[in-house]
Amino acid sequence: MKQRLRKRSAFTLVETTMVLGLVSLLMLLGVAFPKNREGQEWRTFEKQVMTAIELGRHQAQAANEPVFLDFTADALRLAKRTYPYPRRFVIEKPVRLSIAKSGFISPQSVYWSNGQKRIRLVIQFGGGHVDFKAD
Repeated sequence: MKQRLRKRSAFTLVETTMVLGLVSLLMLLGVAFPKNREGQEWRTFEKQVMTAIELGRHQAQAANEPVFLDFTADALRLAKRTYPYPRRFVIEKPVRLSIAKSGFISPQSVYWSNGQKRIRLVIQFGGGHVDFKAD
């Protein structure tokens, strides 16, 4: 006795593969274009500035002479290294920080803004704490 198979409507293998491919592509685009890219750029810049300050201190102490960190209109410069500012952030006033041969930095602040946010680099008590703050 032959039984008839009922025909059912369902996804075929090709259709399933296409759907999985589209879902994978959408997930990949979500990872490739993070929502808070400006925040990531700023955090990377903060790390670069902290690294540059520590590197400048070490260079000043090793060479036994002052080292200068130049916060110019477009980037931070230390010796032959350049660290560009994050997009849309502009320094309010170019500043030249002098790191003494002892590693001491005079207390002062450096300001950036992007029209909505104002962020400052605060150097407290010279040779001590360096931090970023949002105003």
